[in-house]
Amino acid sequence: MTISSTTALLHPSVGTRVRYDGKLYQIIAVIDANRVLARNLTTFEIEHLIADRMQLARSEDELPPVAPIDTIVHHEPETVAIARKRLAVIEPLLKNAARTPETFKRIATENKVGVSTIYNWLRRYNSGEHLMGLIPHRGGRKSGSKYLQEEQEKILETTIQEFYLQPQRPTAAALIEEVLRRCRIGKIDPPHANTIRKRVHALDDKTALKRRGFRDKAHDTYERFQGGDSPDGKFPLEVVQIDHTQCDVEVVDSVTFKTIARPWITVAIDTYSRMVTGLYLSLDAPSVMSVGMCISHSMCRKVEYLIRQEVTGEWPVWGPMAAIHVDNGSEFHSESLKNSLAKYKINLYWRGRNKKEWGCFVERMMKHIANFFRQMPGATFSNPAERKGYDSSERAALTLPELEKRVVDYIVNNYHQSYHSGIGMTPVNKLIMGITGTPDTPGTGLLPMFDFEDQVRIDFLPLEKRTVQQYGIQIDGITYNDPILSRFIGARDPKKRSQKRQFTIRRDPRNLSKIYLLDPQTNTYLTIPYAHRNFGPVNLSEWNWVKKQMRAEGQRGVGEEAKFAELQRRQASIGQAQERTKVARREAERKRLIAKSLQTEEAQRTTSASSATETPVTPPTATPPQVDGANTAATPSPQAIGVVAVPKPRRVLVPIPNIRL
Repeated sequence: MTISSTTALLHPSVGTRVRYDGKLYQIIAVIDANRVLARNLTTFEIEHLIADRMQLARSEDELPPVAPIDTIVHHEPETVAIARKRLAVIEPLLKNAARTPETFKRIATENKVGVSTIYNWLRRYNSGEHLMGLIPHRGGRKSGSKYLQEEQEKILETTIQEFYLQPQRPTAAALIEEVLRRCRIGKIDPPHANTIRKRVHALDDKTALKRRGFRDKAHDTYERFQGGDSPDGKFPLEVVQIDHTQCDVEVVDSVTFKTIARPWITVAIDTYSRMVTGLYLSLDAPSVMSVGMCISHSMCRKVEYLIRQEVTGEWPVWGPMAAIHVDNGSEFHSESLKNSLAKYKINLYWRGRNKKEWGCFVERMMKHIANFFRQMPGATFSNPAERKGYDSSERAALTLPELEKRVVDYIVNNYHQSYHSGIGMTPVNKLIMGITGTPDTPGTGLLPMFDFEDQVRIDFLPLEKRTVQQYGIQIDGITYNDPILSRFIGARDPKKRSQKRQFTIRRDPRNLSKIYLLDPQTNTYLTIPYAHRNFGPVNLSEWNWVKKQMRAEGQRGVGEEAKFAELQRRQASIGQAQERTKVARREAERKRLIAKSLQTEEAQRTTSASSATETPVTPPTATPPQVDGANTAATPSPQAIGVVAVPKPRRVLVPIPNIRL
């Protein structure tokens, strides 16, 4: 390989021919130290080039002849396309010097134009205007037309893109000054200042706001509630949205009646009817537990719940939804939630990036609830300025159950019965319309119900995967055991015989005294208690606190007995500190609320089990099939909780004419 000892220099000046990205150009203006305007010698269009990327043109014989430079106007692509079609029509005449009148007539006939038109096109092309001479001329000025020279147009366009549409947000006056500067350097007549201002006003507002650093403003102004952006259901329970918010109200404990915290509420809403399908109110921050409880509450009937809340009225929405739409919180991405929804064939969708408007339905409902909380004693309002002069802690008077009762009453007897502008009627009437249909649209029929609703609640508890050992099952340092587990000891994974089988376990964070193991053979949940029966019930937050406290004190590797003993001491100290600290009152109240909630659920489970007549709640008394590879010393237990296979509900269309709402 031979390397030349001489180096060719490129002097980029007006008239110089250069190569740029493999194409040939001729420089027509230098606008600053690293930018030039050049004409593409293939398309004859003016482009903006970066100087340090240009290369010297290699050979003159490679360059095509330079067409006359048109400096009249910058035309629209549509008019240039028409000119090119006209050039194609007269091209045979340009190549044929010995053309005759018969040739003109033949071409005019083939293209369905007059002979005089062909003569006119040829004359205008040969007059020196070339392609520009074939541009159609219409009377008047077309709206949006640009009448600058190509050099002026290119400088104005690139300056707007590179200088004006930037997060620094330069003013229109600064843009005018920059355009004049670039034109002065390039020795080009500058456009008038008013022309530059008109171009700025003609910019697309949405694009300009985004480019100049106002992305949120552009999103809220031009993208909110646009067609196709909102997951609006077309029939009841097609799409349900779920979200959380911290209530703008302080609650008190049920013993000292002093403030303890602002609770959290999780709400689910049907986007078709705007009916609230379920809720969950708690002192704990949003988690997989709160999401699961809200979903199971949505899917179950609300009759007994309304009776417990002492609320009159009806809440006629239940059953599995087709899809759930949520934001991108970590609790909505958990494998436990995905597993639960997959069992009921419910699709889970997350909001797209920068698509806040997709949560418009549930967020609007949250605003209604926030306005409702403002009317409660102990309201904190949305910011300190609004709360000025109002002592929320001193005026707080509602316990969490009392607040929940008022929220439920508001939803059932106010929100569901009030006119909603988004659907043009009340939510309950919209639901009825979707179920029964209209003269134009058939309905879906009555919403499907679950026979074993307790099964649904367990299915949406947080999930764990564990093997069964000789000592039982251990989770977070707590051991669970029961004779029924003996047939699962040593079970092998049916897909990988070399590995032990991991079983699906559900656990209620409010009460760690028992777990629910899913028997893969009978598809039933088995209740497995503490291995040490003398341990009292404990919730997950208490247990995590004890483990953290003992690690901080250097007590690592201690047994369950020591941890439960520490818990008892902590509970005693909380009882003594209730009068003094808000944290202690909150912990004590949380424990009371959990105990009451679990007692209510246990009573409901017993009632539903005793009322079931067609399908038994417990599995058959016969010995269930042996788990593959497990210990054969199996003993069935009466602690199994009945399970039902839940198929995907079919949408039944029931046309009912002349329905009146």
